[in-house]
Amino acid sequence: MHDHVCWGYRDPDDFRDHAGEFLVDGLALGQRPQYVVTSQDAPSALARLRRDPRLDRAVRDGVLRVTAIDSAYAGEAAVDPDAQVDWYVAATRDAVEAGFAGLRVVGEATPLVGTAGQFDAFARYEHLMDRRMPGVPFAALCGYDLTVLGEPAVAQIAVMHPFTNLDRPGFRLCGSSLPGCSVALGGELDLANADLFAAALDRTELPVVDGTITLDCTGLEFIDHRALMTLAERAGDATLVLLTPRSGPARVVDLLGLRSVRVERPA
Repeated sequence: MHDHVCWGYRDPDDFRDHAGEFLVDGLALGQRPQYVVTSQDAPSALARLRRDPRLDRAVRDGVLRVTAIDSAYAGEAAVDPDAQVDWYVAATRDAVEAGFAGLRVVGEATPLVGTAGQFDAFARYEHLMDRRMPGVPFAALCGYDLTVLGEPAVAQIAVMHPFTNLDRPGFRLCGSSLPGCSVALGGELDLANADLFAAALDRTELPVVDGTITLDCTGLEFIDHRALMTLAERAGDATLVLLTPRSGPARVVDLLGLRSVRVERPA
């Protein structure tokens, strides 16, 4: 899977240490590193990063860029999800044209989700960005302060990433590199995360192609009847196709008599 991580933290320095490792990995891959943070926090973040000699050298050489949030995002306004995706795709293209293998970004995103409107828009953006990432040499580590937002809120955004350090939510609704799919559903879906799953679907427009919604479920380890019924309802008049090598979903579909849902093995 592509490198897109949601990281919940309680200590900013702990996050910045992990972020440094993420950026060092990017340097080894030839990617342009970028750190997005508020202007107020930029000095302390930069000082922490420069404790690593490799990142210190990258700063001195002008390779590692520290960018103010206001210049990368919409500041206090809610992001426009599609426009924000286009912004990062263009920035990645610029990095490639400058001779890098791609763009690798760390973002301290907590200030961008302070209101309900900001939160909803940014969660939608995270999902859309992840769907673009399989075809774009872009990687991102997205940091969210648990002491400000709380773990239940961060879990709502974590589901839009293929990777997270949180135990919850237990599933992911993100991008896919499987041919014919742009959305992947993975992990486990049961009563414990039913509300979280419904909220994720509210923020996601599942792509309909020729009357069919095809989901990459190769990473889906378990799905209960409630989640399957929720998916079928959200598909509306479209046929829902789940691509998975597992037999469990097909048995549940048959038991429920969901005629608008097919379970197929991926090619």
